[in-house]
Amino acid sequence: MNPMVHFDNVHQGLITMRLFVDTAQKRGFDLYLTGSRFFGTATKESDWDFMLQDEENLTHETFLSEMGFKPEDGGRYPDLLTTEVWWCDELRAHVQIVKDVRVKLLAQEAIKRTNALAITESYTTRDSFGQRTMRRLVWDLAIEAVRG
Repeated sequence: MNPMVHFDNVHQGLITMRLFVDTAQKRGFDLYLTGSRFFGTATKESDWDFMLQDEENLTHETFLSEMGFKPEDGGRYPDLLTTEVWWCDELRAHVQIVKDVRVKLLAQEAIKRTNALAITESYTTRDSFGQRTMRRLVWDLAIEAVRG
C-alpha cells in the first residue's frame, strides 16, 4: 500500500473533523472535547467525543442532524448531566448533550487530575457493562463533588 494513501485518509479525517468544529462554532455551538482524546488515552482507532450544552430551544437537534449525526438509543454516557448522545458514523464522533456543561467540565478536569478513570480499567477484561457502570459512578461522584 502506498503510504501516502494512509496519510491522505488520516489527513482527510482531521480536515473533516476541523470543518465540523468550525461549522459548530459558526452556528453558535461551543463543543468541548472529552473522552479518550481529552484524557490522553486515544489510539489511532479512537473516535472523537464532544460535549455540548443542552438548550431549551433544541437547535442542536437540527444542527447535528444536518451534520450527519443520529441520536443513540439509550445513550452511552448515562451520568447525572448527560441528557442524550448523538453519533456520526462518517466522523466517528459522539456528541453528548449536557444539562450543565460548566459543571461537567469541572468534573472532567478533576477526573483527569486524579486519574480516577484508572479504576475502571480493571473491569476492561471482565465485561464492558462493568466498566461502563464504574465509569458512570466515577463521573457521578466527580459531578456531585463539583456541585458541592
